[in-house]
Amino acid sequence: MKVNDNISFEYEERSMLSKTDYDVLVSDYSKLTNDKLSITNIYFDTKDLILTKSGMVLRLRNSNGQLEITLKIKDKHFDKEINHPISSFSDNILPLNKPILNELKQLNVNISDILEVGKIKTNRIEIKMNESLIVLDQNEFLNTIDYNIEIESSSREKAKLLLQEIANKYKFEITKNYISKSRRVIYSCNQ
Repeated sequence: MKVNDNISFEYEERSMLSKTDYDVLVSDYSKLTNDKLSITNIYFDTKDLILTKSGMVLRLRNSNGQLEITLKIKDKHFDKEINHPISSFSDNILPLNKPILNELKQLNVNISDILEVGKIKTNRIEIKMNESLIVLDQNEFLNTIDYNIEIESSSREKAKLLLQEIANKYKFEITKNYISKSRRVIYSCNQ
């Protein structure tokens, strides 16, 4: 749900998938869409991972050539996203907008303490279905390839229900205690 041009709230449910389950879902759902994306996410944090430990994710996303910086703030009911489209990126300068800087300031995080802590490449298929978005991801980071499904909807309950319907139909088990993509990457890259 978009609040304004920079802020939105996401209601999503996610699960890891085996390669076999991913391949079956891609085979069935790719017939319903042409929305195939090549995404690179670069994650940023302090050396002590203050943002990650506070339930936040700061990322630079390149999605088919479109650049956007996002600060995700976790809540038990939704994720708040502060987005900032940019036209270019230099390794030395992370151009953050005022709403993102304000959130960092509340944590006493200085922009000069922010550094790259991980990177992931994702091949994504998006399928719009009624009020929901089904996302199938193949992720590559370090020497790891993994797969996940995300359901975004107008409420967490609707997302959970649709994920359960898909899991029942395709006979896969929903991951309990799902670890987000950003955490999988950040903790793998910073051990």
